[in-house]
Amino acid sequence: MKLGQICFLLLPLLIPQVGVAQTPQQTTIAPPQLPDNLKVPANQVLLLGQRATGVQIYQCKAKSSNANQFEWTFVAPEAKLFDAQGKNNIQHYAGPTWEAKDVKSVVQ
Repeated sequence: MKLGQICFLLLPLLIPQVGVAQTPQQTTIAPPQLPDNLKVPANQVLLLGQRATGVQIYQCKAKSSNANQFEWTFVAPEAKLFDAQGKNNIQHYAGPTWEAKDVKSVVQ
């Protein structure tokens, strides 16, 4: 196996943390500033606000069209979501799947 075929890259999970409470004692999460075309309609309310940490995993492998050229291929996400008290209650992983600690999960 060539070195390029086994190299991995971990990138920060692209979940913005704008306005997230800085300490577990704070319980409010302020919404980020958004352009008008991305704003949530006024009649909708936030159901769940979570802080997240994690990675996107990519694998470097040879291109199928040319074994001498390499490319990054997405493998899976891995993230943990935390409530306002800092408790990890949701896992996010390949599927993509979001799995709550109460064993309920959503697969997209």
